[in-house]
Amino acid sequence: MAADGYELPFRRRSFDLVVCIGVLQAVSCPERLLDEIARVLGPQGVLLMEVLNGFEIPALARGLLERVGVWRPRVRCDSPFQVRRWLERRRIRVLRRVGVYLPPRRLPWLGRILDPPAVTQALEGIPGGPLLGAHAFWMVGQRSP
Repeated sequence: MAADGYELPFRRRSFDLVVCIGVLQAVSCPERLLDEIARVLGPQGVLLMEVLNGFEIPALARGLLERVGVWRPRVRCDSPFQVRRWLERRRIRVLRRVGVYLPPRRLPWLGRILDPPAVTQALEGIPGGPLLGAHAFWMVGQRSP
């Protein structure tokens, strides 16, 4: 079903699971979208959301170039801390945040190096590594009772 993310055609608390991938970065009012997600998420319901990482080094550089007018904005990149606050205000507690590590477009062969779970675990273990290196985050949250 296709529907407006700001006005979902479902009753309150009608889903045990809401998956939101590739959407947050494309909307102009993310908090309004999260209001609707929270509205349809049932008691103890689980949310899986993708958040493009605003702290990733290429995203920081792109944001700077957008601010000075060299590039036009394409997609939203958000602070995972801000998204966590937005979710908590809607009584959705973040249970887990997992980095998604992608190679630069011009170096796709690096994907083979980033794919093994041991590499992801190592990157996650470096202080500040996930914030600067993850292209995006999977955030898993649950509605608080």
